[in-house]
Amino acid sequence: AMRLCIVNDEESIQETSSNITMHRRIALLLLLATFVCGLPSIIVSGNLFFNAESGEQWWAKGVTYQPKEPNSIHHDVLADRTTFDRDFPYLRDLGVNVIRVYEVYAGEDHDYAMQKLEEAGIYVLLDIPASLPGQSIDTNNPTWNEDLFNLFKAKIDAFSGYTNMLGYVASNEVSNQASNTPASAFVKAAVRDVKAYLRSQNLTNPVGYAIADAGDIVEDQQAYFACGTPEERVDFYGVNIYRWCGNRTFDNSGWNLFTAELENWPVAITLTEYGCNLVRPRYWTETLALYSSNMTSVISGGFAFEYSQEENNYGLVNIAEDNTITDIDYQYYQARLDEVNPTGTTLSTYTYTPITVTCPPVVVGKWQAASNPLPPAINPGYCSCVLQSLTCRADATSAAAVINQTSTVEAVYATVCSQAGLCDDISANGQTGSYGGMSMCDALVRVSVVMNNYYTSRTNPTAENCDFSGFGRIQTPSTSLAQCRSTYSVSSSTVATSTSEPSSTSPSGTDPSTTSPSGGSTSTSSSNGSSSTRSTSSNSENPTSSGLDIDNDANALLISSSLLVGAFLVL
Repeated sequence: AMRLCIVNDEESIQETSSNITMHRRIALLLLLATFVCGLPSIIVSGNLFFNAESGEQWWAKGVTYQPKEPNSIHHDVLADRTTFDRDFPYLRDLGVNVIRVYEVYAGEDHDYAMQKLEEAGIYVLLDIPASLPGQSIDTNNPTWNEDLFNLFKAKIDAFSGYTNMLGYVASNEVSNQASNTPASAFVKAAVRDVKAYLRSQNLTNPVGYAIADAGDIVEDQQAYFACGTPEERVDFYGVNIYRWCGNRTFDNSGWNLFTAELENWPVAITLTEYGCNLVRPRYWTETLALYSSNMTSVISGGFAFEYSQEENNYGLVNIAEDNTITDIDYQYYQARLDEVNPTGTTLSTYTYTPITVTCPPVVVGKWQAASNPLPPAINPGYCSCVLQSLTCRADATSAAAVINQTSTVEAVYATVCSQAGLCDDISANGQTGSYGGMSMCDALVRVSVVMNNYYTSRTNPTAENCDFSGFGRIQTPSTSLAQCRSTYSVSSSTVATSTSEPSSTSPSGTDPSTTSPSGGSTSTSSSNGSSSTRSTSSNSENPTSSGLDIDNDANALLISSSLLVGAFLVL
C-alpha cells in the first residue's frame, strides 16, 4: 500500500574515499535518498473523487469507527494506542480503504495510529466537531464564531501532515427537521471558512457535510449545501442512508430514485453511513449495488455503519474485555468488499455537465435557512481591532478566560440584552440572514461589545457603569470602529445588520472616534450571545429592577439579574 519516492540528490552524498566504486556509490545514494512518502492525495473534481497521482476515479470502501470505551465519554480512538492496537488488525482485514472517525482532539498524539493506517493503505475521513460543550454547531442554539473556528483549525493543523487524510466533515446531521433548519446557515459558513483555511495552507482535502436521509427537508438540504459559489458550497455531500433493508433491490429500496436525483450534481456524493439493521444478518447486498455501474458515476462509495457493537445494534464486531469477536455481518461485509471492483473514468478524460442548483427559498414550516447572506466570515484581525476601539470591555485577557466564567457572562447578557438594541451587534439569525457585525468574534470581544453598548447608552457614563461586579474595566481606545472597518475592508452594510454599532465614548462622555444513529417571542442571549430573538423592551435611560435605580450602577443590575435567575432555578 505504500509508495517509495526516489529523490536523486547526489549533492547530499559526499564521497569520503576516491576508491569508492560506482556500484557502491549508487547503492549508498539509494539507501540515503529513498524514503516512504505515504499515500497519494484524494481530490474532488466535479462530482467525483480521484486519485491525484494516478488520475483514476476513487471510491470510498469504508466503515465508521468510533468504539466507546468504559468510563470514557469523549474518547479519541486515534490517540488511544491500546484501543487502536486491539482494533487495527480487524480494520485492516476487513478490506476497507478508509475509515470515518467522529471524534478526535487536537492536543493528542495521533502519529502511531495514522502511520499504521497509512501502511495499510487506509485513509481517514474526519469529523471536525466534537461532543464537548462549545466544540460543535448546536442544533437549537447555533453559532459560528472565532472560538469554534480556532478549535476547527487546531484539529486540521493536527492532521494536515498525514498523507492519508482524505477530508473533513464540517458537521453531522445538525438540521433534522424544519424547525431547526436555520442552523444549516452556520454549518455552511463553517464549510466556507474551513475551505478558505485549507486553501491558505495549500491543502487540497475536500470538505463536506453529512445529513440524514429522512424527513421532509432532505431535498432542500441537499440543494442548500450545493448551491451558491464554489467557495461556500461543500466539496462533497455525505448522506447517512438506511433505506435498503434485507433483500431489497436497487429499484425497490429507493436507491434508484436517490441516485437519479443526484445525477450531475455539482458536488461529489458519498454515503457517510449506510447499513439498515432491521433485518439480520446483514448480507450487504446494497454494497454490490453501490459499486455497480448503476451508481459509480454518481455516488463515490460509502461507509458501513458501524465497526463496534454499541447500544444501537449496528456493530460488525463485539468487544468485551478487549476480546474481539467478529459478527456474521463483518464476514458478509468483508466478502462484499472483496467481491466488488468498480470501474470508472480518469481525471484526464472525465467530462460532465453539472446541473445548476438553485438555493431553496425560506418557507416557514418547510425550509428556514437563508442562503444569502451567510454568517460573517471569521476575521480575527477585525475583531481584535474592535476590542481596541471600545471604552468599556471585559477585564479578561483571553477568550478562554471569558468562556471559563460562564455564569458571569450569562448574567451580563441577561442584564444588557433585556434592553432593546444593545445586543444586536452579536445577534445571529439564520432564518432572516441577519447577523450582527461582531457575531463572528470570540467570546471576549462579543461580551465586551455588549458591555460597551450598555456603558455608552448611559447618560454621562462613569466607570461604575462598566464595572459589572469587577468583570469589566475602562480602557482608552487606541482606534475607532470606522478605522477598523477601513483597515480590514469590512462594510457595515454587508457585515452588520444591527441598528447599534459599538460606540466608543470616553469616561468623560467625549467622542474618541478621532482614535444519526450517529447523531417565546422574547428571549435574552445565552452565554454565546446568539439569540435569534431579542427583548422588545424599550431602551430606557432609567431602567429599574427589583426596585433598584440602576441608571449609573451596572453592579446593581447584574446582581439583580443573577438573583432573578437563581430564584427561577429554585422554583
